[in-house]
Amino acid sequence: MSKNMNAAAAEKFGKPLMHIQVTTDANIQGHEELIQFVEAETRHALSRFAHQIMSVEVHFTDENGAKHGSNDKRCLMEARCSGRHPIAVSDESDTIKGAFHGAVKKVLRLLESSLGKADAHKGGETIRKQNLTESEELG
Repeated sequence: MSKNMNAAAAEKFGKPLMHIQVTTDANIQGHEELIQFVEAETRHALSRFAHQIMSVEVHFTDENGAKHGSNDKRCLMEARCSGRHPIAVSDESDTIKGAFHGAVKKVLRLLESSLGKADAHKGGETIRKQNLTESEELG
């Protein structure tokens, strides 16, 4: 299914579509397999917040270039949520997938702490999520 068909289906059923953009530096091959892996894993990991996230940018760099070294692969991930400032994290690892998984864990923790607090303050309802009685709805 093409991206345009996905967007049309999302609009038809009222579900927002989380846009995911993957970029790499000149030292990392940004092949289709990597892009599909990153998109699928990101959608799965952040699915709980998919209705609030507008876009996610994932950027991979090789800090040492052609030289080998430990923790030289870096993943920078930025999530843009509606009505909030962007959240950006980065992680380093020996592998691209390791750096990616580390960045996903970090962005998920930040989203859980910031967006989770907005939905449930001390386990109760907030003013923003308060249930209205029938008299309040009519009046």
